[in-house]
Amino acid sequence: MFVCVWELNLSSKDTTCCQMDLTEFVLTIALSSTMAAIVTTVLGYFLGERQFKREKQAGYIQEKVRLYSLILFHLEAMHLHNIALGGEDGYSWGEKHPIEEIIREIDEAIRPRLDLLNPEALKNWLEAQPMLYNIELIADGLACLAAFHELVLREYNEEIIPAYRKIVGPEPRTLEYQPEPPAPQQQQTE
Repeated sequence: MFVCVWELNLSSKDTTCCQMDLTEFVLTIALSSTMAAIVTTVLGYFLGERQFKREKQAGYIQEKVRLYSLILFHLEAMHLHNIALGGEDGYSWGEKHPIEEIIREIDEAIRPRLDLLNPEALKNWLEAQPMLYNIELIADGLACLAAFHELVLREYNEEIIPAYRKIVGPEPRTLEYQPEPPAPQQQQTE
């Protein structure tokens, strides 16, 4: 057994200040290092796991924001097109951007991300499509499209954007724009 002795020379007398067994000293250092490593590892694991979950959730919400934004872009464009033509409410489309193209673009966005879309909204979208192609069923198709628009807009503003704001801050905006109908134009008589 080795004994480590430190001596202090205080005035003229030799005094032994501290006497410690070398193995006890090494054991204390090893235990404190091991405890520090364990605490660091455990904390790192839990903090890293939390950060990973947060990043994964942020990615999921960002994908929802992208999908819903694209859908809302097309629906709002059709709605504003209808208002520009003098309609009060509803949807319309023109020759430059026909309904077939709009449906195709929304379908292409939805198809690989079905898990991101509200099931009821998806049901309304799928029901509206064939009716929008059939002139006899267009009124029912527009009603399904309006229900789809309402569900997507409500989920976007009330669920997706608040969750996104918690993660990235106040940057994303809700869609609060409600266009005013155009003022009635007076007809000129000659």
